[in-house]
Amino acid sequence: PPPPDGSAVEVAPGIRWLRMPMPMALDHINVYLLRGADGWTLVDTGLNTAACRERWERIAATHLQGLPIVRLVCTHMHYDHAGLARWLCERFDIPLYMTHGEYFMMRALAEPVPDPLPQAQALFYQRAGLPQERLERMFQAMRKDPFMPPQPQSFSRLRGGDEIELGSRRWRVVI
Repeated sequence: PPPPDGSAVEVAPGIRWLRMPMPMALDHINVYLLRGADGWTLVDTGLNTAACRERWERIAATHLQGLPIVRLVCTHMHYDHAGLARWLCERFDIPLYMTHGEYFMMRALAEPVPDPLPQAQALFYQRAGLPQERLERMFQAMRKDPFMPPQPQSFSRLRGGDEIELGSRRWRVVI
């Protein structure tokens, strides 16, 4: 496996595996570059951190063989997989591809957590069995989350069963 420093390992012709660093127990996220005739497709992003942005700049300068980045595919909305989606799309002027549900869940979770928590929302968690003290700790932590990124304003929709050409291969979307 590649170290989380922007190094790449070719796992098949035209498919490069890279790792982005994460400052936590799970210390990296896997991301991929898929080479096609028109350029590179990025698959997933890493966290919204300066370290990950720096790695992407290094990758763009050293691994693309003079070809442009043409699209970004985010497999799901966790911010280690989609945290730099807006930055990458703006930086490289590329479209984001994602499923409808994952995109809008990402947008919904990016909204600031209200303080105090609305009563209806607190009741939802209490009825699910979450003790009040843990509920308060959870939402306080969410309000201080250092990795919450700004979200892309648009996306190209992927649907289950779609077949798309990424790199020089056809891929089927599985949800």
